[in-house]
Parts: sequence; C-alpha cells; structure tokens
Amino acid sequence: MIEFFPLETQLRALTPLWEGISEYLIAKGGTYDIIPTLQEQAQSSTTGKVSGIVLQSNRHPVALGWVERITDCTGNALVYSLHPEFQAPLVKEMVSRGLMDDIFCELFQFEDTEVYREAFRAQGVHENVRQRMGIYLSNVQFSTKTLPQGLGFVPLTIADAPAVAKLSARCHQISRDYVGYKALESEDGRLELEHRIFSGFYGPVIPESAIKLIKDGRMIGMCVAVEIKCWGYEKVPWIFDVCIEEAEMGKGYGRLIVEELLRKLEKSYEVCGLAVTMDNHAARTLYEKLGFMVTDPFYEYVRFTKGAPIHG
Repeated sequence: MIEFFPLETQLRALTPLWEGISEYLIAKGGTYDIIPTLQEQAQSSTTGKVSGIVLQSNRHPVALGWVERITDCTGNALVYSLHPEFQAPLVKEMVSRGLMDDIFCELFQFEDTEVYREAFRAQGVHENVRQRMGIYLSNVQFSTKTLPQGLGFVPLTIADAPAVAKLSARCHQISRDYVGYKALESEDGRLELEHRIFSGFYGPVIPESAIKLIKDGRMIGMCVAVEIKCWGYEKVPWIFDVCIEEAEMGKGYGRLIVEELLRKLEKSYEVCGLAVTMDNHAARTLYEKLGFMVTDPFYEYVRFTKGAPIHG
C-alpha cells in the first residue's frame, strides 16, 4: 500500500532517502556533501518556499518530490525514489496536486532514468530541452570588421519596450524557442516580459548590455543581459534576449550585436552565460562560433492552467 504525505509533515522520517541520495552520488564519484543543502531546502516546506510530497510504502518513506520556487514563475523540481516502481506514481501525484502548475521548473533527479521525463509528459506537463553555455570573456575572438554603412549601436531603454516586444515575439515564433509557451509568442506577453526585465525581476539589468542595432535610423535588432549569481561567481552577466528583425536575418547582424555586448562586458566581468533551447540551431551555432562552451543540458517543465507565465 502506498500513501502520500505533505513534505513538511515528514521531515524527521527522511533519513533513508538522504542516505540513498548520498550513496548514489558517492558511487558517481561525487565529493561534495549535498545532503545538508537538501535538508535545508526540505525545511523550507514549513515556510511555503518549497511544496512537496513524500511517498510511503507500508509506512516507510520511499520517494519524495518537491518544487522550490526561485521567483514567482521559475523554480526547481526535485525527485528521488529508492525503488523504480515508485517513480511514475510520484510524478503523477506531484502533477495532480498542482505542484507543477504555471511555474517553469528545472528538473533535478538522482537516478539514471528517463522515467521521470516520460511520466511528466504523460501527465500533460510541457517539456522544453535547453542547455546552458558560458564563455570566459578574455577568450572571445572578436572580429575586426567595421560596421557596414548605415548601421550603428545605441542604448536600449524601457521606452523601447513596445517595439522590442513586437520584434522579440516574431523572432521567437520563427526560432520556435518557446513552442507551447503561447504568452511568450504574443506581443502582449513579450511586452510584460520587457517590463519585468527592466524592473530587475530576473536580476539587475546591466546598462551597457542593453543595446539596439540601428539600420538607417530604425531598430533591426537588440540584446540585453542581466546580472545573476552563477557558477560560483557573485556576478555573472546572463544574456537574456538577442533578436534580429526577420528581413535582416542571415546577414551576420546577430554576431555583430552579441560581439558588441561582449566588448562592453569584458572589462568588468570574467565570464558570461546564457541558456538556449536545443532546437534553436541557428542561435547555438552563433554562440559556438563566438566561443561559448556548453556547460550542461537541462530539462524544463511547466503545466499551464492560467495561460503561460512570463519567462525569458
């Protein structure tokens, strides 16, 4: 017989699960003791920052799953089971209790299995496969080309939000970066996103990174980066959006604007990062040519119940 209990009511009974995770990581060659961090996160279930469940079989805890909210619309989903037969039931219960509703969750699991991913998809949870990429700014090989006549760079500000929303919505429709994330493919959704970016919702906007590419007096491209804590650094510029007008794609303007961004960052930061959808081959190729290296792939999940939340 299996039963499910709220995570916050089972904190004292989780020792077998912590031991199982620890043994798995040691077997994989891990040297960092992650258990104190996990215990602290589990304790956050008493404050509402973490929402989770514990699966018991014959009154013994055998699996747990939780969602930790990082922002109003982003978070981490952690799953672990002592036995494979409890993996799919754990996911089904997490989804049925609404833990995955309207929040973009990066999946963390401690078993080599595709069962969790298959189970989330089977429950109607949307999956987006992405990868993080990073570059040491001292290693960027800048091109020596001068800007073609008629092109120039000027600062991007919140006043540009309506024009950026139109440009960005169309670019993401073409790249299919957010298939299924309907709000992110609409101008209204992108406009809300721009206001969130410039409000510092995702991290402070780095002013020198907010750039418009102008051609004959009109905006044909843009980019913006925010400052986050990542990879052991307190401050990492994270490229949040890069867009080029549809009629101007394929002319090398994407590289021009990203290079301009990196030039403005190289004196103040050591590394720069971004995340890109695996199916966006054009963007991945551009970043690889610039010297960005893949740090890790990840899987992102969300189940929409109120329309797609805004996420960059």
